Amino acid sequence: MKNSCGHELELGCRDKVNTCMGKFNQAGKGTIGFVLDADKLAEASFCGPFGKCLGELRLVARVWRPQGELRLACAVPSVSTANATGSTTRGCPDRKDDCLKKCSADVKGKSANCTIPMVPELAPGAKLTGSCWLEKSTGTKVTDADYFAVVNKY
Repeated sequence: MKNSCGHELELGCRDKVNTCMGKFNQAGKGTIGFVLDADKLAEASFCGPFGKCLGELRLVARVWRPQGELRLACAVPSVSTANATGSTTRGCPDRKDDCLKKCSADVKGKSANCTIPMVPELAPGAKLTGSCWLEKSTGTKVTDADYFAVVNKY
């Protein structure tokens, strides 16, 4: 099995436990997958030592085995939900969806990209964790999420 699909799966065998995970965020019953290009994420954004940020997050995905009409969807918490420890729950008690910045774009060939405006403030050392996934035009997810982090390095 490793010879026939080892480039798509991470196989693990230990004692009485065997594992099999997709390398491209494939859902449990699917073959469609994708990987985010982390190098592109922050090439157009910047946060300074006083927590002020500008630019945009560029989310670029390489799609594995695309089938039908697919869309890349991504979300990251807005600045009002992040504190210096990276928590994403404060300030959003009931409607967490309202506290997300989102983007989506159609998959063209084997790639897709969308942009999200950078949060205006992110405290030095703070981290926001966002995610992306592939979905059908109906909004049904067809992959597991791939996660990314936005960090103010100061």
